Amino acid sequence: DFMSIYPTLCSLTGIDRPAHVEGHDITPLLKDPQAAWQHAALTTHDRNNYAVRSEQYRYIQYADGSEELYDHDKDPNEWTNVAGDPKLAEVKKALAKFHPEVNVPGLPTGQAAGQGQRQGQRQRQGQGQRQGQRPAAANAVP
Repeated sequence: DFMSIYPTLCSLTGIDRPAHVEGHDITPLLKDPQAAWQHAALTTHDRNNYAVRSEQYRYIQYADGSEELYDHDKDPNEWTNVAGDPKLAEVKKALAKFHPEVNVPGLPTGQAAGQGQRQGQRQRQGQGQRQGQRPAAANAVP
């Protein structure tokens, strides 16, 4: 995820990583793509909206408390939201541990210049992803 870029560049250049940076240094994966990895990919949008992607699952939690969970082994196109399945409560709990520790408030809706254009781009990107265009994800997380 994008949070990995900064810490990885710090590692590769020998620059000290600032304390406030939460991402993970992916240098071990650059050296060995088959290396063990205990992290999931994280995407955030505004305040308290998170999507966490592991090898098998994508868990989305929204600021309003609603959630989505997709099992990519069984449902790669995300047609069936299984977040309400009590058998998957532990999966959701494990993935929620990857939410960022710091939740910086964003601008109120409509305040950022060009925000509507960016939202349209995200929606189009999301539609492409729902058609199966996904990057590989972490290999040691459910």
